[in-house]
Order: sequence, then structure tokens, then C-alpha cells
Amino acid sequence: MSGTSVAAPSTVTVDGGGSDIWGTEDKCHFYYEQVDGTFDVTVRVDDIEDTSDWAKAGIMVRDGLAPDAKNVLVRHTPEDRSSVQWRSTTGGESNSTTQSDLGTGTTDGSWLRLVREEDAVVGYGSTDGNDWTQVCRLSRSRVGLSEEVYVGLAVSSFDRGALCSAAFDNISGLSPDSNQDIGNVDPPGGVSASDSSETPTEASIETTAVGTSQFGLDAGFADPAPWLDDNVSVRTVTEPTRSAVEDAINGSSPRVVVFETSGTIDLNGSPLKIQANNCWIAGQTAPSPGITFINGRLQISGDNCVIQHVRSRIGSGSDDTIQGNDSVNTAFGTENNVIDHVTAAWGTDECMSVGYNTSDTTFTNNLIYEGLYSPYGNRSEHHYGTLVGDDADNVTLAGNVWAKVRRRTPRLKDGTRSAVVNNLAYFFDGGSNMDGDTRASFVGNKYLGQVDTSDRVFEGGNAYLEDNTVTEPALDAGTPKYDGGNELDSRPVWPDGLDAMPSSDVETHNLANAGARPADRTAHDKRIVEEIRNRAGNDELNSPFDYWVADVDDAGGFPSLPENTHSLDVPDSDLREWLAAWARAVEDPDASPP
Repeated sequence: MSGTSVAAPSTVTVDGGGSDIWGTEDKCHFYYEQVDGTFDVTVRVDDIEDTSDWAKAGIMVRDGLAPDAKNVLVRHTPEDRSSVQWRSTTGGESNSTTQSDLGTGTTDGSWLRLVREEDAVVGYGSTDGNDWTQVCRLSRSRVGLSEEVYVGLAVSSFDRGALCSAAFDNISGLSPDSNQDIGNVDPPGGVSASDSSETPTEASIETTAVGTSQFGLDAGFADPAPWLDDNVSVRTVTEPTRSAVEDAINGSSPRVVVFETSGTIDLNGSPLKIQANNCWIAGQTAPSPGITFINGRLQISGDNCVIQHVRSRIGSGSDDTIQGNDSVNTAFGTENNVIDHVTAAWGTDECMSVGYNTSDTTFTNNLIYEGLYSPYGNRSEHHYGTLVGDDADNVTLAGNVWAKVRRRTPRLKDGTRSAVVNNLAYFFDGGSNMDGDTRASFVGNKYLGQVDTSDRVFEGGNAYLEDNTVTEPALDAGTPKYDGGNELDSRPVWPDGLDAMPSSDVETHNLANAGARPADRTAHDKRIVEEIRNRAGNDELNSPFDYWVADVDDAGGFPSLPENTHSLDVPDSDLREWLAAWARAVEDPDASPP
């Protein structure tokens, strides 16, 4: 099973909505891991809420995460009966042992087992977890699944607008590390789990736990908010407007900005700048679905600032200008800033960049995607990821995701000093190019879906390279990963205490943790993560502009988020811990707000 051994939670509760796992498309919640080859998974459905006679909870294997993917499900219903269902072809109708001649129909008991052999998938039921009754054996010719599949626990309420809660225990052969809704489900589902008392083996991948990033605010060179103490001013945004946010971020004294509202904030075509030093924008404190800035750049123009858990989608704007129109960036000459768990999309220059002549800048756990290649109808083809400006010193880029950007993953300009660690890039034409006086450490990065496999991924500068993977597709034979520069024997730049994970763990880790609210993703963030997992652009590698995004309309238009409200109880002490608890609540589906 993927060559790893990881202890599963002892008890898991999955809350799933959706009309059904059936027909040509499924609507449910899925708690899963990717598996290569055979598997043998068992579980007991301890309880399933009776939202309908056809509410379902069970073990499912899927060819992909799209709603119409081929799949097999051994299912349990509130009537304490178990059976097997399947979809043989992508987008085809579903079938089951209760309506076909295959298998034995149903079986008693709440114990379920799903096994993938070399040439078949087999579903079992049991009343005690010891004696198993085969319900159905589906040969490869009937359900031809890919070698790499998604296996996990699925729940559907069979009741639009309601969630069904199902509790699973005695989980064996399965260590889920991701969860999401399959299809358009409202309300969204979720997962809560209690850890197993068993100790993981040495092969455990501790970094891929759901909603737990390896990279904290202090992962890089920046010292996050050294000014933060219990006497700091806490300013509350109560309505999703530009003026309300400006009122909160302005001023000379240290301040933390919190949110008692969610919603879309239109910047009306001009940048929103944090101009004074010592400001923390805590987007994690907003109620679901959080804060999204549109139609303007979000910029740190001061020092010692932190931005967390917001989204910024600049879009085309009205000035027909490319240069500098990033969704998020730091300004010239700024120092000691952190941008963490931010979604930056639809930029017309880069999507997220580090300013020129800056120092001690950390970008961690960000979801950076879909630069616009024709924002003003003139096909500028400037849809780039991240630029690190001239003479930027002590830059850390760790745990980020770049997707559907043409180049600059990242671009390191003259005189820069950067550590580029455990980032994931998907569907790009050019990787990381460096100017001559650049010094950089590239460690444990993963590059997927390069358009031109005859082109090097790293170019120019002076770089140390370790465990950087280029795959799906691989580079052409004879094409070097790095060329046109000086490869170093040791890391020229590295933050104290930063630990890199193997590049083989990066995709699972980053897709579980990147972006504004990994446990509470909006539709576009969910979409891009699913597209990466499914390699949705790989059929367009020979015609990449059919997959890249031209303008905001091509991306589906600016979102309009609901304006939900709640009241915050800001503590008199331990403010940093309070902010961290709110961060965990939007990063980890098992965590709760403080």
C-alpha cells in the first residue's frame, strides 16, 4: 500500500451531505489517501445517522476525485445492511448487488472490507470482523481502475441540505490524509478523528497529516511579529468593505486585525497597502468561508508584518497595466515579513512576489495559481507565478503550490539569496530561472506537468540542488534539470531549524495544507487542488493555452462570498496562542476554534 505504514485514527466521524453516491455522478464526502497497487481495508461502521433509508457509509475506491469517476463502494445503510455498488466507466451509470445478478445481494452486520487483488476488487461483509462473507467480486474487465487510485471512507446523506454523520472504528489498512466533498455538496462535509494509541512505524509520513503543515510562521528567516504582546491593539473588521479594512490596518501602533464577518471585499482597482510597520492581518478569525479581496493588489509596504488566511484575486483591473499587478506582494525595501496560508490568483504580472531590496521575507503554505495570459484581450502571456526582486536577501519559499502559471516558479533576480524548499509546481512552461549573482538552495521541490520536456527546469545563477523531482511527464532523455549556471556543493542559504521533507511527500502535504483555509476551501481553491490531483491539464500539454486562463471571465468570474458574522472573544493574555488556535481551526478539519 504505497510502500508506507502509518497508524490510522482509532475512531473517525465523517459528516457527509449530497444527494447520493449513485447514477452517473456522485455527491458525498470522502476521507481518503492515494494508493498504488493492491490494498486490503477493513472498518466497522459503529453508527450511521438515519437521514434516509439510502444514506450510505462505507469504504470506497475511486479512479479519481471527479464526481463521475469509476469507483467501487462497499456500503452500509441505517437498516444495518451492507452491499456493493460500482461504476464501470467514467460518467457511466452505477450498478449494485441489490439490482444485478452479480454477487449475493446484501449481508448482515456493520463490518466492511474492500480488497484490491491483482485482477479484481472484492467487497465483503461481516457481523464480527472475523468471519467474512464475500458480497461481490468485480474483475478488472468489469471495473478497470488505474494503478494509482483513491481509497477511503465515504458518506452521503441522500438528503439535499442535510449532513449524515457516520462513525467508523477498527480501521485497518487505511491511513487517510485528505478529505473533500465529491461533487457540488451543500452544506459541505467534514471529518473529525481521534488518534490511535498505536505507534507509527519508521515508515510513517508524519508531515502528511490532514491540516498540519510542516512549515510554521517561523520556518524561514523572518521573526514573526516580534512586537506582539498582550498590550497590542486588536482591531475588529465587522463589515466586508475596503474602508472597514483600511480603518483597521492604518495607524502607527502595533495592531492585530481580526474579522467578525466573512465576504468578498472589492478593492475597486487600487492597491490595499499595509503602510505602517507591525501589523498582523488574521484572516483565520473570520467566519466561514473567510475573506477574499478582489480587483486590487494586497501589499505589505511596512516591516514586521504578517498576513494569514485570506485570498486575493486581483484580476484585470481597468488600467491595462501588466507590471506590478500581482495579487499579493511585499514592497521595495521592506523587512521581516511573513505571508502564510494565503491564496493568490489571477495576477497579471506575477501572482505573489517578493519586493526588491527586501530582507528576511517568508512565504509559506500559499496557493498560487492561474495567472492571466490575456487580461486585456491582447494576449500578453505574462501569466507568471512568483518573482523575487533584485537584492532581496534571506528569502524563504516553503510548502507553497504554483499551478497553471507559465513561468517563474520562482524567478530569482540579481543579488537575491533564497531558500526554495518543498514547493509543488503543476502545469508550467518554465521553472526557476536565476540571474548571475543569485545564490539559492533548491531542496525537495516537486515539478509536475511541464509543457516542454526538452527544457531545463533550473537555469542560471548559483544554486545548490537536492532531491528535486520532475515527473508526469519526465524530462526528455539527455535534458538536464539544471543548466546555464554554477551548481554548488553545499547550501548557500538556509534558515536555522528548517527541516525539509522528501520530495515524494510534497504533493500530498502541500495539497492538504496550502491556501487560505485548507479545512474550509471555497469553490475555486477546491477546484485547483482537485485539478492537480487529477492531472487535469495533462491532456493539454501540447496545447497549453487551452488549459491556462486568459482572463477573469475565463476563470468563472469574481466570487461573491456570503456575509456571515460571529462575535469574537479576544483574550486579555496569550494573544499569539489565540491566533494560532484560530489558524488551526481553518487548517485542520479536526480542530475547533478557541
